[in-house]
Amino acid sequence: MNMNDDAWAMPVAELERRRDGVLAWMSKNDVPIVAVTDPESVLYLTGISLGGRPRGKALLLAEDGRHLFVTRSLECHWQDHWASRSWCKVWALHGDDETLAQALAFNATVLAGKNPRRIGLELSRPGLSYVEARQLGAVAQDQVDVSGAIIALRRIKSSSELKAMRRAGELSMAGVTAAAQAIRAGGNGADATAAAFAALIGGAGGQSPVSGPHVTSGTRTAMAHSAWDHAVPQQGDSVVFVMTGTCERYTAPIEWTCVRGEPDRLRARMIDACTQAADAVMQGLRPGMTSHEGDLLCRRVIEDAGFAAHFMNRAAYGIGLSAQASWMESLVQLKPDDHSEIVPGMTMHLVPALHVPGHGFIIRSMAFEVTATGCASLRPPMAVETAI
Repeated sequence: MNMNDDAWAMPVAELERRRDGVLAWMSKNDVPIVAVTDPESVLYLTGISLGGRPRGKALLLAEDGRHLFVTRSLECHWQDHWASRSWCKVWALHGDDETLAQALAFNATVLAGKNPRRIGLELSRPGLSYVEARQLGAVAQDQVDVSGAIIALRRIKSSSELKAMRRAGELSMAGVTAAAQAIRAGGNGADATAAAFAALIGGAGGQSPVSGPHVTSGTRTAMAHSAWDHAVPQQGDSVVFVMTGTCERYTAPIEWTCVRGEPDRLRARMIDACTQAADAVMQGLRPGMTSHEGDLLCRRVIEDAGFAAHFMNRAAYGIGLSAQASWMESLVQLKPDDHSEIVPGMTMHLVPALHVPGHGFIIRSMAFEVTATGCASLRPPMAVETAI
């Protein structure tokens, strides 16, 4: 968290709207208390960002709005800091001799009394183990899954969220630009990664990235999710920039392939195919289409170019809020045989990518939002030429 950038913080009214959405679901489904344990869900509803393990904090919310933010005693001195920045003001602290699940089970009875009718748990999201979920669920007569209610809220981004993501996109572009400059100056992957990191955190609103940055080069880039190394890119090598700016824990990643010097004919064709596939989605995706149809916009371009065998992933995945070491939100995707409807307010990372042994990883990604009429980029136009 960057304590100096309150200008980018989620408005308390926005956080209250999210909480009220869960309370409305609780009223409709006769659920007197819910335990929110997925790290992203806790951050989404409360706005409270702490250090330490992402799964070390949780929210208990009663149907009348009473609440407890449950976390370790070690975090107690953050309570005053967050008091004016969140509707969630009542904390329940526990020592390290007690697990989070044990603390939640005890405090659930404090809010809802012994043996309430039912308790809502995030059964479809990470946060608690099976054993811990059973332990917490045992405090009530019945358990119901609250995951869908929170996912429905998170899937559609508000104007405040989009503002943070656009700023993250600006930081991403600054990081790629700084990394490319380091490569041009003769630096290795570590030098470029360090330059990118400085740019990602140096601008207004910038926070420590949720993942990366990474700058890799050569045929090694064909290995998915390669990390940075100390290799100096040689003439003709692919150079891959993978990073995201982070603002209020919201992301807008860039994954982009350049070439040290001019690309050969085959690599130029692959870069063109990925670029055209991204353009096809950005120009053709509309609200009301399905995930499957959106994926086809990308996939057909790559197939027509003759590179289908090297396109091994879905066309796009959801991005947004991240409390863990990944920028993938996975609340929405563009993938084959998925007939989920695309609606305005969804945000995704479009990843037309080719994994080609001997040539490396070729990608031209785009972070975008779905608008009322189509798609809009969440970052500035690419400022780095293919040949660096």
